[in-house]
Amino acid sequence: MTNPSFVRALAFSADGTKLFAGTDGGIFLSTDNGTSWTAVNTGLTNTTVHALAVSGANLYAGTEGGVFLSTDNGTSWTAVNTGLTNTTVLSLAPGCREVSLPVLLAVAFSVLWNLLYQSS
Repeated sequence: MTNPSFVRALAFSADGTKLFAGTDGGIFLSTDNGTSWTAVNTGLTNTTVHALAVSGANLYAGTEGGVFLSTDNGTSWTAVNTGLTNTTVLSLAPGCREVSLPVLLAVAFSVLWNLLYQSS
């Protein structure tokens, strides 16, 4: 990692082989238990990351610019903010594994703003 001021969130990939760190300078990936880090921010239009959540093969990032989804271990990111009226997302909670659609609960400024459903 190069000079992020704060590590705000950590998450492991579903298989446990990748560690992600959300910082105020973007998202970083380690494949060697934190010895080295690589920035993985392509498509992430806001790099102030407050939260990370894993649901199956999906990695979600809560930023000051909304929620972003990566389906390829952070290589690329897509905004998933339809219906989200406040895009400062401070926390994420992955849904139940028994649910057929991964569900994320986005909480911004301690208020429930929206439930996001992403098709599998």
